[in-house]
Amino acid sequence: MSALIVECRPAADEGAVGFLIRALALNCSSMREALEYTYGHSRRHIQSDASNAFAQLTGVPQSWFEHRLPSVSGKDRWQEVRLFGQAWRDDWTLRGTHQQVCLDCLAEHGYARMEWDLAAYTACHHHQIVLLDHCGECGRGISPDRPALDVCSCGRYLATENKPADAAVVRWSALIAGALASRRDVIEGDGLIAMEPLRGMSLDGGYRVLLAFGGGKATLKGQVMNGVATWLRSADLHDILASALSRMAVSVNLARAGRTELQRCADSLAEQKLRGISPFDRAAAGHLLEAIGQAPRWRNRQPIYHDQRDLFR
Repeated sequence: MSALIVECRPAADEGAVGFLIRALALNCSSMREALEYTYGHSRRHIQSDASNAFAQLTGVPQSWFEHRLPSVSGKDRWQEVRLFGQAWRDDWTLRGTHQQVCLDCLAEHGYARMEWDLAAYTACHHHQIVLLDHCGECGRGISPDRPALDVCSCGRYLATENKPADAAVVRWSALIAGALASRRDVIEGDGLIAMEPLRGMSLDGGYRVLLAFGGGKATLKGQVMNGVATWLRSADLHDILASALSRMAVSVNLARAGRTELQRCADSLAEQKLRGISPFDRAAAGHLLEAIGQAPRWRNRQPIYHDQRDLFR
């Protein structure tokens, strides 16, 4: 495959995978063909190691793709993913091969926003509806290997019931979009969340705390987050986030939100205290454990010495 004949330029807040789907469709090509050209074989997960090839293919600067495609590495004995200038502990926090869209945004702007690539972003903060992540006709998840942004790989147009989103989740989604765009009116500092009691956490840390207060790992039980068998749908994850935000808003003193329910999130918070992506995330998880009167009970807890560069983040 040579450079694309029909030129296509990305929008400022467009995601890399969505841009590739749009550019390839204009040139009567497909993602599968592009991946075979880039890697020499078909590949499910697209990462930043293909940035140079995609840049040559589309004429878009390589740095643009590097910022919008995940880069996976090992750190502190665990996985670390860099995406959108943010650090993420695991790749299951990214949508990857299970994509989600807002059809109203596609109808208005014609491109996929980059925040849709994050599992933490479940509701469009522009139209206040839950994102669509599966085809209503065939029931399968939305794949990056599809002929157009609004068409499923089965060949049918995507459709949605436009389920209204919870107001708190919409605000959370707006904070994510603002952090990715470095908008100072919705964030404090570089990529920090301006929402109590998540103030000062990274996006990854805030998302994990919300999952903890939404029921912890028990809520995700049976879901293969980064596999091909099962995926926690956007609507289900939206409901978990809504429940978590509601529970955390009951009182500034989190212990008053219901001790019995909050005990279920102790394991997830203990894991976050150990594996948090930043020192502040780890410290905040410890403070939240104390606030709900729980001691760390994560079965794999052990002392760890973090990189000295963490002190300067």
